[in-house]
Amino acid sequence: MDAAFTDAYDPKLAGAIFPIRAVVEAMNADVVEFAAARKFEETTVARARLCNVSVGAAERAMMQERPEMILIIVKAAGLAWGDAKAILGLRSRTLAITPFDIERCLASFERLSLATAQRIIQFYWNWGDLADKSS
Repeated sequence: MDAAFTDAYDPKLAGAIFPIRAVVEAMNADVVEFAAARKFEETTVARARLCNVSVGAAERAMMQERPEMILIIVKAAGLAWGDAKAILGLRSRTLAITPFDIERCLASFERLSLATAQRIIQFYWNWGDLADKSS
């Protein structure tokens, strides 16, 4: 089974299998569609659910001055660079991204492997930084 569809994010789900590929691909499509339509809230919630992180964590990533966590979350979800670029474009005007920054982000995104991004998400999940603390 593809690593993107394992129980890597939540230790409580050990042995469980995430939704079938079609469901995950539909969730990816939602993120891409919302980002293309410049729907900040919808994109943030869809990205959070896709990566099994809290909505608050996904929103904080969008508000950080540096875009690295956005790139990590997007890569961990298995999305492509074009999708990452669209999501980066949703950041507030005070966090506007320059063409130079886009090139730097592209280079970082291309160097970042899916497995490494997922390990980073797992690390933060284990420390409770990405978990939904409302339950």
